[in-house]
Amino acid sequence: DAGQVAGVADNASGERRAYLWSQATGMVDLGVPPGGYTDLEVTAINNLGQIAGYATATSNGDEHAFVWFPTGPGGQGQFFVLGD
Repeated sequence: DAGQVAGVADNASGERRAYLWSQATGMVDLGVPPGGYTDLEVTAINNLGQIAGYATATSNGDEHAFVWFPTGPGGQGQFFVLGD
């Protein structure tokens, strides 16, 4: 509804990252959750721009769910890792 698309792509270093796309901003790398995570996967986005997915902990290889909340324009936001 908000004209946004969320997904994943490998960056130039080969790291799988979460991205948010809109016509206004283009494709924006959302970074990674704090605490050492890699191999992000995005599973959903809602009409508020909140993104759900999961990432792999670099410390032990466990997968943890995350939610990314937008906090400002242009792809600014904050990750919250669930079950960490």
